[in-house]
Amino acid sequence: MQTNVHDDTLYIGLDLGTTTCKAAIYDSELRCVGIAAEEYSLLTDDHGYIEQDPEEWWQVSCKTIRAALHKVATTLGYVAEGASPIATESADSTSFADMTRRVRAISISTQSISVLPLDENMRPLANAISWLDGRGAAEVPTITSHFTIEDIYRRTGKVLRGGVYVLTKLLWWRTNEPQIWNRIRKIAFPLDYLNLRMCGRLATDHTIAGGTMFHNLAARDWDYEILEKLEISADILPELQDSGTFVGEVSFAAAREMGLAHDPDTYAKHPVSLMMGGQDQKVAAYGAGIRAESITLSMGTSAASEMLIDVDAPSIIDTPLFASMESLPARFCWLFPGKQVMETSIGTAGAALRWYRDACASHLNYKQIDALALEVPIAPRTIFLPLLSMPSSETSACFTGLTLNSNIGAMARAVMEGVVFEMKLRLETFPGQDKASTLRLFGGGGKSPLWSQIMADILEKTIEVSEDSELALLGAAQLAAGRPYDWTGTGIKISTYSPDSDSARLYRQKYAYYKDLRNLLK
Repeated sequence: MQTNVHDDTLYIGLDLGTTTCKAAIYDSELRCVGIAAEEYSLLTDDHGYIEQDPEEWWQVSCKTIRAALHKVATTLGYVAEGASPIATESADSTSFADMTRRVRAISISTQSISVLPLDENMRPLANAISWLDGRGAAEVPTITSHFTIEDIYRRTGKVLRGGVYVLTKLLWWRTNEPQIWNRIRKIAFPLDYLNLRMCGRLATDHTIAGGTMFHNLAARDWDYEILEKLEISADILPELQDSGTFVGEVSFAAAREMGLAHDPDTYAKHPVSLMMGGQDQKVAAYGAGIRAESITLSMGTSAASEMLIDVDAPSIIDTPLFASMESLPARFCWLFPGKQVMETSIGTAGAALRWYRDACASHLNYKQIDALALEVPIAPRTIFLPLLSMPSSETSACFTGLTLNSNIGAMARAVMEGVVFEMKLRLETFPGQDKASTLRLFGGGGKSPLWSQIMADILEKTIEVSEDSELALLGAAQLAAGRPYDWTGTGIKISTYSPDSDSARLYRQKYAYYKDLRNLLK
C-alpha cells in the first residue's frame, strides 16, 4: 500500500528473494511511498546444479532501489511523469538529490541457505550454490559419523535431511572442488554479501546463520564443536550481530550505484546507515507484527508459518509432541535476543491451486473459481493431498472421494481445504500453538475471502489478513528505522475471519479422515 510522504525522513527496505528482488521506500511513519521489483535468474546445468551469480544479486538490488526512488520522485513531483530513471538520477537534478538526502537508513531481507566462496580479497571464487541445490546430500554420512541426527537437531534446530543446509554444501566443495575449497578465505550468504558490497563489512544475522546447520541455538553463536569435528575453520565465517543493529555507513561508491548519492562531499554530510537485516520469512513475520500469542502465515506459491517461543523451551524431540524426525519444524534464533522462532512450511500452497486451475479450469480466473467453490458445501469425503512437490518415493498428491457430482467448484474447494489441512498437520508440531488464538495471514492466499474463511474454520483460529502482502519489505524498513510499524493505527487494513462453529465441527471430522488417508498412502 502506498501513501504520501508526511515528513522528511525516508527508509529503504530491500528484499532479495530467490528469483525476484524488491525495494520499497517508506516515510517516517513506515508507510510505503514507492516500490519496485525486478526478476533475476537461477543458473542450472546438466548435473542438476542450481547456482546464482553474486554480481547479479548486487546489480538487481541497485536497479530496484533506483526504480523505487524514481517512483517516489515522480509521486512527489520532483520529476515529470514518464521521465526515465536515468534522467531522474542525473547529477544536476537538484530536487532529486534533495529527496535522496532524506534517506536515513536501509535494511535487507534475503533468501538464506545459499552460500558463496570468497578469496582473500573478498571476491567470489565461483557462483553461489543456491538453497535449492541438493548436491551436498552425499556428505550426510560425514556429519553422522560425528553427530546423531537428534544431536544436530538439539544443537541447531534443523533436521539433517539431504543436501539442503550450508554445512553439506561446504563439505561438497571440500570433497569435489578442492581447487575452490583451498582458496576460500571467507564464505558469504546473500545478506552478508550485500552488506559487504554496501559498506565493506562481512556480517550476518542469526536468522541467516540459522540456515547453516552450524549455528548453535543455545549459545546464539556459531557451533564451534560442529566446525571443529568437521574440520571447518571458524575464520571463514561472517561476523554475527543482531538484526536492527548498525552494520556501517553505506559507502559513497555503493550509494552512487543505488542512486542515493551524486557528490561525495554532500553525501559525507548525510550518509545512509546500513542496519542489519535478516532471513526473508523471519523479517516478513516481523513486518506482519508477530507477537507471542500469535502465528504468522505467508502464503504464496509455497506457505511458511512462524511462531515465537521462549529460548528455554525444550527441544520438541524431548516432548510428547515428538512423532518422527521427518515431522519436526525448524527452530531458529529470533531476530532479537530473548526469543526463538519455530518455522514450518509446505512446498505447494498457492502452487496447488494454480496447478488445478491450469489443468482443469484454465478458462477461469481465481475470483471465478472462488465463486464456484463458495457454492459448494463441505464434502466429508472429497479430499485433496497437496503434496505436489514431494519426492516420488514419498506420499504424493491425489484427489479422493470424487463422484459424478464433483464439479470445478467442489474440486477447487478440496484443493483449498487440503492445503490448510496440511498446514494444520505441521502447525500441530509447534509447542503451545493451541494457545495462539490468532493467525496473521499475508501473501496471495489472503486475497481469497473463501480461503481465509476455510483457514479460520479448519485451524479454529481468528485469521487476520493484511492487505499489504509485501511484509518482508515492511519488516526490513522497520529494522532500518529501529521500530515496528504501528498496527493499531489507520494505515494497513486488516480483514478478520472468525471460525464458524458448524463448519469447524465438520472440518474436525474431515481432518481426522485427511490424516488417516495421508498415513494410508505413505
